[in-house]
Amino acid sequence: PTPTLFLNPPPPHPLTQQFLNHPQLSAMISDRDEDALSYMTSLQVEEFGQTRPGCRIRFFFSVNPYFQNDVVAKEFVRGPSGHLVSHSTPIRWWQGQDPRSGPHKSPPAPRSFFSWFGDHSFPAGDRIAEIIKEELWPNPLQFYLLGEGAEGTPESESGEDCVVIVDDDEDVQEILDDGK
Repeated sequence: PTPTLFLNPPPPHPLTQQFLNHPQLSAMISDRDEDALSYMTSLQVEEFGQTRPGCRIRFFFSVNPYFQNDVVAKEFVRGPSGHLVSHSTPIRWWQGQDPRSGPHKSPPAPRSFFSWFGDHSFPAGDRIAEIIKEELWPNPLQFYLLGEGAEGTPESESGEDCVVIVDDDEDVQEILDDGK
């Protein structure tokens, strides 16, 4: 089967925007990845629990011109040896759409976010999975609200982001806090 003709990718889904606004994830996402991720409709993180330590991260996609899958998942579980291992859904790319491969006589293709699905080299230290599971999934608005061009992570609520404005033109009267 051939993909449906798409003239323009859709505007970024709020979920895609979270990935693009995260300072570490955005560095791993190429323009081509961004176009493919714009078809993402949902993200799900499922923790397996005490009897089977690990988790599954699922990405849900609408019909798109990049790959045939509607769900792409990566799973982390304890193997028989007790070490963390990972498995993922093979992505069924439409012909010529795999961002991980380039023409034969050109330099190697730039790193693609989608390479993460096939990288099972160090599951215990998988930074992308950690970011998704610990930062994006529990607080989805945190990175969505950063907006385009924002740098860094959102400020903490510890009061460290307080601003004190002093107006020297006014008479200042000291008010003591008596704890009431």
